This record gives sequence, C-alpha cells and structure tokens, in this order.
Amino acid sequence: AERGGLITIVGEPGLGKSRLITEVSARASQRGADIVLARCESHTTGVAFRALARLLRTMFGVQGLGLADARARTAAQLSSTADDADIYVLYDAMGIADPAAADIGMSVDGRRRKLVALMIDAVQRRSRRVLFVLEDAHWIDAPSDDVLADFAASLAATSALMIVSYRPEFTGALDTATTRRLDLRALTRRAAMHLVSQVLGEDPSVTRLGGRI
Repeated sequence: AERGGLITIVGEPGLGKSRLITEVSARASQRGADIVLARCESHTTGVAFRALARLLRTMFGVQGLGLADARARTAAQLSSTADDADIYVLYDAMGIADPAAADIGMSVDGRRRKLVALMIDAVQRRSRRVLFVLEDAHWIDAPSDDVLADFAASLAATSALMIVSYRPEFTGALDTATTRRLDLRALTRRAAMHLVSQVLGEDPSVTRLGGRI
C-alpha cells in the first residue's frame, strides 16, 4: 500500500487552492477513495475543537444523527478492544458524548494521544483508502491544530492522505507537520497573456480583448 502523509497547499485568496482541492478530490473519488472534507471558518477560530469535531463527524458519518445513534455508529467503526474511557474522549471531541456521563479527567496531552490513536485505528480498519481534506486552516482553532498535526504525522503508518489548505500567514502545527508543501503564486503578466492566447487564439481580432482580460 502507498504510504500516507500530509500535503499542504498554501496561497493567497483567489489563487485556486479550493479549485485544486476539488480536482484532486474528484480524481481520488474516481479511484475508489473515501473523501473526508471539513472547512474552517473565521468565526470559529476561538471555539476549541470545532474544526476537529467537523472532520470527525464527517469521518464517522454521523451528521444529522441523534447522540445515541451517533455514538453507536462511531463505536461500530472502532476496534472492539477500544477502552470505554478512550472512546469517551472521542465522543467528547465530536460533541456526541452522553450528557450524563462523568468526565474522565484526562490531561490535555493524554486526550490528544488517545484521539490520534483512535483516529488511526479507524483509518486502518477501513477497506478503502481515505483522503482527508481540511480547507482554510488559517482559521483553525489551536486545539484542533495540535490534534490534527499529530494525526497527520501518524498517517505514515497508513495509506491515507491529508490535504490542508491555508494562507501564507498561517504558521501553526499543521504547517510544521507537512511532508510536502505546494506554494501557489500569482501568474506573471506574460504567463497570463500566454494562457489567454491559448484560449482565444492568435487572430488579430481578439488581440485587444486578450489585453483587456
């Protein structure tokens, strides 16, 4: 099996990060991969684990389910030997924990390690390759950034890939964890004119139109 890892796509707004991700995701899907997509939003940057919860809910397919059904579907995708206390950490991060359950009092580092272990376990139990996609990570909350960076680093033991897009000013944990970084830059005027001419042709009647574009 191919080795997994983290690929980051970095660029200013409007340079085609989302378009590139859409094309890659479509091709991966055509080849039989499961696509797990989540997006970060500017108004949730200060909400702990919001980005992680969105990714996990998509990963385990629990959107729209009640709490009990969501927990049952998630548990069915984990190893039967998973500890109840560990699974509680996952439920809590996803926002589907039983409100009546007592908090287990685990440290932040302990929770992060448990989460990553359970996520990797779920990935390895899948019959199909997985492509994780996280867009606009420059708006990610810090706790999600830390967990997902550790998760991405652990993907080398799987065939799963993770693609994360963000703007150049982002310097969080995911930026540090990347195994391959693709920097998108604006086209020079000469390169842009060449592309336009490829579309419009070289006929003098469209030369002025090309310049305006």
